[in-house]
Amino acid sequence: MRMAIGALAGAACLGLGAPAMAGAHTWNINEIFSNADGTIQFIELKCTAAAAEIGLNNLRVTSTATGNFFAFPGNLIGPTTNRSLLLATAGFAALPGAPTPDHIIVDNFFPTAGDTITYHIYDCATFTLLPPPCPLGSTPSSTPGALSTDGCLSLSRVGTSLVSGTNSPKNYAGVSGTVFANPADTNGDGAVNVLDLIDVLLCFGLPAVPGCEAEDVNGDGTVNVLDLIDVLLDFGTSCP
Repeated sequence: MRMAIGALAGAACLGLGAPAMAGAHTWNINEIFSNADGTIQFIELKCTAAAAEIGLNNLRVTSTATGNFFAFPGNLIGPTTNRSLLLATAGFAALPGAPTPDHIIVDNFFPTAGDTITYHIYDCATFTLLPPPCPLGSTPSSTPGALSTDGCLSLSRVGTSLVSGTNSPKNYAGVSGTVFANPADTNGDGAVNVLDLIDVLLCFGLPAVPGCEAEDVNGDGTVNVLDLIDVLLDFGTSCP
């Protein structure tokens, strides 16, 4: 009996024999992104079926590692075919070029070192080599590597795997974009270059007050040589 139950649980996590409950079950976790300190994160879900999958009220997206969860506050207005739902932190919402999130989640919703993120019992997405197990009824996605925190790359679903590439978040209204969540990009133009060095030099020696907050790259409260070093270390990086 124990062996039979274990086999059934394993089959359910692979999407075999999982109950098809109408109204919400064809949404999948489509893309995951975080910066280095977890203040800029997003999780995008995508509806994969030609159906009105609107019944999300009280269903949860959950981080297995932290226990953080987001419960959808109501049902959607369809159609939902090939549409996305964007859950993101407030820091993401403030970035230049960021599509407006459909819902705001807390900072460090998931750890960057590794996690299994679940959507109700219907789907789960795992990153890193030693993931926690998926819950009964969800379909796993996995990648043999770790989530990048370079401010540009995300993990996106391709088939049943998550692959690394330039982030491309999309919200329910169909608005998409690419963000560059690197604090060394002080002016938010999507690249770390001479303009960022100039910004830091113009604020050099000043506290991180309005007008010089972005130039305090390392967040220690003062614009100083450490911020210049941070910009130089990332000089030339961008998000295509």
